[in-house]
Amino acid sequence: MREPPGDCRSGHREAALAFLIEGVRPTEPCPECGEVPEFDGAAMSLDFRSDGPVKGVDGREYSICPQCGEDALELQGKSIVDWGWKIVCLGCGWEKKQAESLDIGQYCDLMEEVKSRLESISQLLDAPGITGRTRVESICLQLRMVLELIVFSSLVSNKDVWQRSKKELQSSQDMSKKLRELKRLHANFYPTPLAIEGAIPGEEPAVRRDGFMDEGKLRKVYGRLGNILHAENPMGKETDYGAFMEAVPKWVSEVVNLLECHKVHLYHHPEEFYLIKLFGDVDGDLMCIGFKTTVEGQAKCAWPDCVSSSMRLYCEYIGRPWTGCRLPEIEPAQTEAKTLAGEIDSPPAGEVHPEDSGQHPIE
Repeated sequence: MREPPGDCRSGHREAALAFLIEGVRPTEPCPECGEVPEFDGAAMSLDFRSDGPVKGVDGREYSICPQCGEDALELQGKSIVDWGWKIVCLGCGWEKKQAESLDIGQYCDLMEEVKSRLESISQLLDAPGITGRTRVESICLQLRMVLELIVFSSLVSNKDVWQRSKKELQSSQDMSKKLRELKRLHANFYPTPLAIEGAIPGEEPAVRRDGFMDEGKLRKVYGRLGNILHAENPMGKETDYGAFMEAVPKWVSEVVNLLECHKVHLYHHPEEFYLIKLFGDVDGDLMCIGFKTTVEGQAKCAWPDCVSSSMRLYCEYIGRPWTGCRLPEIEPAQTEAKTLAGEIDSPPAGEVHPEDSGQHPIE
């Protein structure tokens, strides 16, 4: 960020903070010096290279400009908090919005569908007037579809792979074979559940080790659910519907433990992940925060993405106000912006800072 003209720390500081957090360019003269503050563009290069094509919203991968044929393409964003990157040709000015925001939007839609189906299962468990057999079969159908959404939802960024996998998955009960194929296509396709409640303040949360629907459990449960969704062989063993009714609550609980707070890596950007909280917002709505990673795989601080929603000033990933975050930052400009924000948001003398009280500040 270029230092604004004039000597007016207060006025320009507020304008700089508005630009960094909200992407708002100042249009009014500074009340102190009378000049309109000017800042450099916040476009950020992601080291786009010709040997690393990036997808546009049309589903196509671009390594050269379709308009002029040059390979002078760069990924840019219109503000620090905006993850709606676009592919820009530095030669002729052609541009195309990148598919990233579209893909994660579709993933979140699928997670909302999972929530809806889990709610349907809860209602079916308690619904009166439904025979035991019909109730169990309806519940098993909903749960089986939930498991299908889990295993191929991270492939949304490759529409061809998505459609092929979805078709094969719905036509085959061999989940072991399907999981091997998915892992071959996308090694990190499976959600990573996080134990947010036990995280060390300021550091990355630990991966949940038990009590969730892991790949092995999913494979077995998927097979059992498939068996009950077909007409019984009159000469075969009678289905024990009571056993299913006893097992379903545990299976649902394991699914919730997997997805309630998890990391997901989409198909086309292995160096990025998203933190998904199914019930994470203040209204219980799904929450999604994007992160990039270091070479070692450590999460980079996504600030100010973590404060851009209602200006909470609370990092959902580290479980602490952002001032206590010790993760490396995505952009160097965040250091200056955090300093400015810390000065403006620091409590008056004698007041307790939310970081010290353990409260989640919501403005």
